[in-house]
Amino acid sequence: GGDSIMSLQIVARAAEAGIDLRPQSIFQAPTIAGLAALAETAEPARKRGEEASDAGVIPLTPIQHWFFEQNFPNPNHWNQSLMFITPQPLDLLHLRSAVSALLRHHDALRLRFQKGPSGWQQTCEEIAEDTPFEVVDLSGLPEAQQTGAIERYVVEYQRSLNLASGPLIRVVYFELGVNRAGRLLIVIHHLVTDSLSWRILIEDLDSAYRHDESGQQLHLAAKTTTFQAWARRLA
Repeated sequence: GGDSIMSLQIVARAAEAGIDLRPQSIFQAPTIAGLAALAETAEPARKRGEEASDAGVIPLTPIQHWFFEQNFPNPNHWNQSLMFITPQPLDLLHLRSAVSALLRHHDALRLRFQKGPSGWQQTCEEIAEDTPFEVVDLSGLPEAQQTGAIERYVVEYQRSLNLASGPLIRVVYFELGVNRAGRLLIVIHHLVTDSLSWRILIEDLDSAYRHDESGQQLHLAAKTTTFQAWARRLA
C-alpha cells in the first residue's frame, strides 16, 4: 500500500542509510527481498543537489499554468493551512530556526510570481534573513475568547500571502497561557505545495526543531533535483 510520496520517502531514507534505490524499484519489486536484489551501495555524490541554487527565472509547470488561466479574483488567497495543538510549550528561538531551515531546504517555498506583458513569470528568491514566523500572545484573554481570536488571526494570515513580494508561507505560534496547550498555524500558498507534500514539510520542520533544540547539526534528507530543473523538464 501507499502512494508516490511514500515511495520517495523510502528512497530518501534508504539513501541516508547508504542504500541506493530508485523510485521505480518500489513498483518493480514491492517486497523487501526483491528490493534487496536491486539495491546498490550509495555514494556520497547522492547529495549532488545539496548546494544547487534554484534562484532565478523558472518556467511555469502545467498545473501552475492552469492556475493562472482561471483568473481568480484574488490569486494571493489560494492557500492550504494546518493547525497543530502543541501540548508542550515550544521554544520560540528553536522554532524560528527550524522555519528558517525549512525555507533553505525547500526552494519552492521561496517562489515569487509577477504578471508582465507576456503573462505570469516565476522566480525563486535567494535565502532571505527575514523568517516568516510570528508569535501571537493570547494568554491575556479569557479562555472563552481565545478561540474566536485565533480564528480572526487565521483569516488575517491567510490573506497576508503575496505572490509578488512574498512570503508564500506563514508560520504562527499562538501562546494561550500557562498550563494551556499552544497552537501552531502553518499557511502555505497552493502554488508551492499540495496535500501530499505536507507530510515531508512537517517531518522536516519537526526534525529541524529537534536538532536545533538538542544542539545537534541539522541533518535533513539530501536535496536532489531542483524545482527549476524539474520545471524545465516538464516544459
